[in-house]
Amino acid sequence: VKWIDSNKIEITYNLTSETQTYNEDKDVILILDTSGSMFGDKLQTVKDNSIELLDTLLEVETNKIALIEFNTTSNIIQEFTNDKETLINKINSLDANGSTNYNQALHNLDIILDTYNKESNRDLVVMFLTDGYPVEENPSQNATYQILKSKYDYLEINGIQYEMGETLKQEVKDITDRQYVANTKNLSNVLLEVLVASKKYDE
Repeated sequence: VKWIDSNKIEITYNLTSETQTYNEDKDVILILDTSGSMFGDKLQTVKDNSIELLDTLLEVETNKIALIEFNTTSNIIQEFTNDKETLINKINSLDANGSTNYNQALHNLDIILDTYNKESNRDLVVMFLTDGYPVEENPSQNATYQILKSKYDYLEINGIQYEMGETLKQEVKDITDRQYVANTKNLSNVLLEVLVASKKYDE
């Protein structure tokens, strides 16, 4: 810091930073809406972009991905794995039908996390992608979300509001920690943005 005028000082900062990467030391849980409103191009775009995402992540063979789908109910499609062929087949097999149940999706997240060993040097990235409002068991998901947050102190859920307009919906905000707005044109970029945003710094 130095004076450069009678009423003005100059401050010089020396900064260092860490390079953030998309694909190092990450475990990802994809929670995908497969309700009837996802039929057609909307679901196909999610499939294509999810496969691009796993291509990037699995460049590091220690990374793993788990898959959950939800519609009227919810299913764990795949526990954590780094088997790319299996993941691609599971993603491509997804079909759109039924209504929307956030609550059962969160229950299945609990099942996966119950046996998950969170390592301090690895990021866990949870992506909750939906294109619609909860219909089934609403608003039970709000209480389930609070239980998850108290049970897993490391948990942060990234909500991806997909083809639902630019205004964030309260129903998505109620069960997620960060929210993103996506559409069929920018979904690929949003998925990568979520991965980078998950990085935490000590200072």
